[in-house]
Amino acid sequence: MGLETTPAAGVAASEWLTPGEPCASFVMLGARSTIDNESRHSTGGRRSTVDSLCDSDGAANSFTAMRYPKAACGTAIAATLAMFACAGHSMPGMESMSGAYDSQVADGVTRLRAMTNAFHSLDSAVAAGYARDVADCIVHEQHGAMGFHHVNRAYVDAKLEIERPEILLYERKPDGKYQLNGVEFILPYRFYSRDSVPPVLMGQKLTQEDNLKYWYLHVWAWTNNVDGLFSTFNPKVSCPAGTAKLYKPSNEP
Repeated sequence: MGLETTPAAGVAASEWLTPGEPCASFVMLGARSTIDNESRHSTGGRRSTVDSLCDSDGAANSFTAMRYPKAACGTAIAATLAMFACAGHSMPGMESMSGAYDSQVADGVTRLRAMTNAFHSLDSAVAAGYARDVADCIVHEQHGAMGFHHVNRAYVDAKLEIERPEILLYERKPDGKYQLNGVEFILPYRFYSRDSVPPVLMGQKLTQEDNLKYWYLHVWAWTNNVDGLFSTFNPKVSCPAGTAKLYKPSNEP
């Protein structure tokens, strides 16, 4: 079966995407399974969803352009799915994002990933002000690890800003390379009282950490976490021998 090349009846041609428009402008998260099935069917099962949706330069191809109208595309969730897909990275918690999180989260993750994409290179992160050398890899005795915390002290202030995460969470692989897994936002008690209502970012309440005297929120923006996008630890993350530092959050019994 060839690719569909005409818009659906009742929708003006001007309201549909055209080939070459950026991927981040079109894909609907709620239609993921439909897109997946239709793209395989229309291509004889030979191409992946990403291949079927996006050209190599990250633009909408003719199949996608003629099936998804602009009116359905302007949401942050759409931009999120498209960016993850066309950038060649799987979206963390894709299955849960479609039902458990709203557009506020999707928009926040989109912005966060756009800002931190360059930091897959530790050198780039260091150039932006994050620490290079971190001795301890934070681990939990039961729930996996956080990894290495690379802090940008210039960002530790009274503000929570998605584009300025205070900490980057890295995992050091057996070959010595660093893998960016996520970020941690922190807000010290000296700027925001422990006795106040919890501060909120991306619609999520930050958690108190009395050991370190700050509020915090983890976002596993670059790797899947079966415990959740905002979980404190990640069961998939591990620490190299000799670097692990056991840590128990203050809110655990």
